[in-house]
Amino acid sequence: MIERVDWNLVKDHGLNKFINFNRPVVIHSVDTSLGLMKWSLDKLVNTYGSIEIRVLKSTSQYFVYSDKKERKIVKMRLEEFYDKSILNPGCDGYYYTLGRSPIAQFNNFEDYMILPKALSKVVDGAFRNPERNIWISPKGTRTALHFDAVDNLNLQIEGCKDFLLFPPRIKGMGTYHWTSQAAYVSSIDPREPDLPADFPRDDGMNVKLVKGEMLYLPYGWWHQVNSVGSSNLNANYWWFPRIKLFTHPEQTIRGAAVLINRMGQHPHKRAEKL
Repeated sequence: MIERVDWNLVKDHGLNKFINFNRPVVIHSVDTSLGLMKWSLDKLVNTYGSIEIRVLKSTSQYFVYSDKKERKIVKMRLEEFYDKSILNPGCDGYYYTLGRSPIAQFNNFEDYMILPKALSKVVDGAFRNPERNIWISPKGTRTALHFDAVDNLNLQIEGCKDFLLFPPRIKGMGTYHWTSQAAYVSSIDPREPDLPADFPRDDGMNVKLVKGEMLYLPYGWWHQVNSVGSSNLNANYWWFPRIKLFTHPEQTIRGAAVLINRMGQHPHKRAEKL
């Protein structure tokens, strides 16, 4: 069972207990004291609709990260993305915004992502290399089961997402080889009925994130994410947790191997070159 805490408590006192023990938690009742909650998808499109952004395009709503199925990155205006991805999904493929690409292009939007001091001193601390991202997706979008070699705060601004979480481990997870560009990804879809005998099905935990809720997703935790609301606007904060780079060596090694094997060509990096 994932614990839940109130935003008013978190914004004053932070999340040290959960961060230190690498334990997920849902923060509920996030209000407009966090500027992101003043936004909606319609407001975003009305404000930045003419800006050309870089997005992921796929033939399926199941976005996988395998070496064999590299996703295409294309350019389009935000208003065009909204039409093709949200209003008419599947009319010309399936689209998903690329995290930090829009943030960098939406003038002054980062001002709304400033965290209260109790959180920012962790996220933005020395040697944390923080990243801020936004994600827009239609109902039915699903990511492959994977882990991130960073800590993560994930905020639902509009819509609803269903997270399936598994604690950090490597054995039984169906990971691609550590020399693969997808070394942080599972080849297994945990929502399928027939799973390998050693897959830790019983360790899975469901978290349904609705508007005004934030999930602290700890370092190395496996997650598969389904967009279940008709449209989704989501933001997240990534940062390196320093000590956990050493306490979770398998995740750290695989994360480093991915960057090396891709020669720095993470999908975000490829997008910047378009």
